[in-house]
Amino acid sequence: MRGLRFCLLLAPLWISPASAADVTFSGTLTGICTLTLSTPGTLGLTAGGVVSSTAGLPAVLSILSIGTNTLTVNPPVWVSTPGGYTAGTEVAEVAYSGLSGLGIANQAFTSSVTTRSISTLPLSLLTMNAQISNSLGFAAGAYQMKVVVTCS
Repeated sequence: MRGLRFCLLLAPLWISPASAADVTFSGTLTGICTLTLSTPGTLGLTAGGVVSSTAGLPAVLSILSIGTNTLTVNPPVWVSTPGGYTAGTEVAEVAYSGLSGLGIANQAFTSSVTTRSISTLPLSLLTMNAQISNSLGFAAGAYQMKVVVTCS
C-alpha cells in the first residue's frame, strides 16, 4: 500500500498540461546588392574584324538585390593586349540582357555608361557581351578586356 501511495503522490509530476513557447526572430534588412560572376566570357574575332564575346561566349553575372539599388554598367576596357597590338581609333561597347527579375534590362551595344534602377529581386542573371573595334585591326595574340559593373 505504501508503494501505491508513493506512486499516487508522484503522478501529478508526470502528467502535466501541454506547454507552448513563442520562438521569435527579428532583423533589419538594409539595401544590399550582391554581384557574382557565374560564367566568364570568352573573346573571338567577328567576321567584321571586331574582338567580341559574340564571336566567343557571353559572360553571365548573378545579381541579388534587397531594397532599391542602382546597377551601373561601364563599357569594356583592355586589361591586356599582345605586344604587336597598336591602338588606332577604338570603340568599346557593352550589351546585356536580363533574365528573371531583370527581364526589362535589355541593352543593345553601347559605348556609354548605363544605369538601371532595380528593386528587391530574387537571384537573377544578366547575360553580357563586350566588344572593342580598332581602326588599325588586331595583331595575333591573347586579348583580355573587362566590364566594370557596380550595384549600390
